[in-house]
Amino acid sequence: MKGGYTLRIKFSQSNENFIDTIRNYYPFLKKTGYKRNNNSRKEYQLRAAGIQIKPLVKDLLKYSILKYSQLAQANNFFELINTRNKNDEKENIYLKLKELKNINENKPYERLSIPYIAGLFDAEGLRTVRHLLHNVT
Repeated sequence: MKGGYTLRIKFSQSNENFIDTIRNYYPFLKKTGYKRNNNSRKEYQLRAAGIQIKPLVKDLLKYSILKYSQLAQANNFFELINTRNKNDEKENIYLKLKELKNINENKPYERLSIPYIAGLFDAEGLRTVRHLLHNVT
């Protein structure tokens, strides 16, 4: 049987400046742009595969919470790249990554940090000012 396993990573984002900034840190990432349909905004992706993504996975592993388990499995895959007779181990990592993508496991929230919270707020936070009027009788 011909075939094999390749470890890939992908970022998607509609903010092209953000994508370009990430690419400045990891120039091996390939940038593409696409539209899902005519009514949607343009999305940009950064993609890469193979041993070249090892520095990125190691950096993400230091700070990730939601994808920590997936990154840990990906990190294990690097020692199997270009190694013969390791297809069983590669298959196990492949199956584990597939499983982790589909389950809602307990996340390692003990890794939570102020920079992580700031990033979450930047991405998903809400800032409002409310003016409450009181009736005075």
